[in-house]
Amino acid sequence: MAKFVFIVPPLQGHINPTLSTGTDLLRLGHEVAWIGHEFILRGKLPSHGQLIPVNDKKDYSYYETLAEKSKRISGLLSLKFLYEDILVPLAKSTYDSIKESVEKYQPDLIINDQQAWAAHIVAIQKGIKYATFCTTSAGIIEPLEGFTKITEWEEQIIVNLQKEYGIHSEKKLNNSELLTVVFSTQALISDINRFPAWFKFVGPAISSRPAEPEFPWEKFRSAQSPKILITLGTVNQEKGKDFFPKVYEAFKNKDMFIICIAPPEFFPIIPGNFIVQPFIPQLKILESLDLVICHAGHNTVCEALAHAVPLVVCPIKDDQYTIATQCVKAGVAERIKFARFKSDMLFETVKKVLSDKKYKFNAEKVMESFKKAGGSQKATELLIELTNH
Repeated sequence: MAKFVFIVPPLQGHINPTLSTGTDLLRLGHEVAWIGHEFILRGKLPSHGQLIPVNDKKDYSYYETLAEKSKRISGLLSLKFLYEDILVPLAKSTYDSIKESVEKYQPDLIINDQQAWAAHIVAIQKGIKYATFCTTSAGIIEPLEGFTKITEWEEQIIVNLQKEYGIHSEKKLNNSELLTVVFSTQALISDINRFPAWFKFVGPAISSRPAEPEFPWEKFRSAQSPKILITLGTVNQEKGKDFFPKVYEAFKNKDMFIICIAPPEFFPIIPGNFIVQPFIPQLKILESLDLVICHAGHNTVCEALAHAVPLVVCPIKDDQYTIATQCVKAGVAERIKFARFKSDMLFETVKKVLSDKKYKFNAEKVMESFKKAGGSQKATELLIELTNH
């Protein structure tokens, strides 16, 4: 049996795929640990998974401040903020602790998140095999398609960081050349033949939620009109203050049934055809949905498409622009501009996606590609295979 360690940033969407894959490895008798921030990992690891808390030189309040600041930033500035204010400082403030933990744990394989840059640096320094998890497909293509200067800037940031720690390569090495697991498929990314052979596309690894919030199931199940989920994800909740009043105007008393993941206070009143809750059993209701309106977050998009549910996407920041473009190209979504859309435009866009069967048809094709790719089970097989060579 082998020893595996996942090294993850304090970002929930990046942790979820490691939980399902780690559970599979543990079930097969392997030893599995997670190196990461205790405040986000505590209580979420599978039984017998070992938590090795990272000793971050920056405290929790630092990340709270960053989270608040990120709510006010969008567009190109959000990408600059992510790299320069979050990922580089994160790598520097956790490097010593990650290095010490790896030395003590002595893993056979390190699985580094694509944005946990201290992890691949330590792996290279220690001569330990490492595989990379790309939890969003935006991590392997241009940050903003067609903007080559931005791609060069992004690569140079990682190269410069590597050089600070004695790795004098002129290319970024955060994506392992032994194995880089991408949690998407050709149906979304299109031509995967442009990537090296060590890139493996396994589709999303969707893990169950630890607890199910209360939900008005009778009202939901009795609704006869098209059911539409609207969410901006956990991190973007504050931006909903301007967004959800437009949603209210677009769909109040219409022949559509709306489920919003949002604080009820964002709405002047809750119309009879609405359910509004800050938390819902999202995976369970996806089985019965006709459409999802979202921020183009990778997890939300993949969960919708894993149930063959088409989308309307309105990206806000970071990799969401790339994911939104992938959805439109795959024919599973229409896109609107987050800051500029009007209520009537949203309503007409939703009607278009619901009435044109091509969106549902293409979503079903993506769903089938996810099933064939193998998800967390395939990722597990690839990790074990790498340790055996």
